[in-house]
Amino acid sequence: MSINNEKRIEKILHELVRYADSLLSGMTPEKKLDWLKNKDARRNLFEEHPECFLPIKQMDAMNFQPFFIVCNRTGTTDLDMVRTAINLCKKLVNNKTVCQIELTKTLKKLIRMYTSNSGISNKSNPMAYSNGKATNKLNSVLNGMQSQTR
Repeated sequence: MSINNEKRIEKILHELVRYADSLLSGMTPEKKLDWLKNKDARRNLFEEHPECFLPIKQMDAMNFQPFFIVCNRTGTTDLDMVRTAINLCKKLVNNKTVCQIELTKTLKKLIRMYTSNSGISNKSNPMAYSNGKATNKLNSVLNGMQSQTR
């Protein structure tokens, strides 16, 4: 197998593990994003956890406005929310109404958050901790499968 083919298969397997984890927890990324439609829920989250929002700066405004949400409704950093914020940030690239320098800084921060939190499980939340353990076990099975195919 070529290296590109192995990386593609590895990426597919990791997405399957993420999907299996969401099935175990009962929370798909779509369900996680549904609560964002409620304006009161967003305002409550901002009042309780302002660190969950990353700012954006418009070209005509002098101040920053909270825009990118990186936490779930409990106020903990959620990789699905960070991934959604990264995708939204990438869509805003080359948009004339957004300050591109600040957008680049925000995108780098989002990518850093995603890579640093991808291996960390949340021990403060028992359900998240057990889901993380299940994901780690599935990853070990996948790693075993990969070593057998080589």
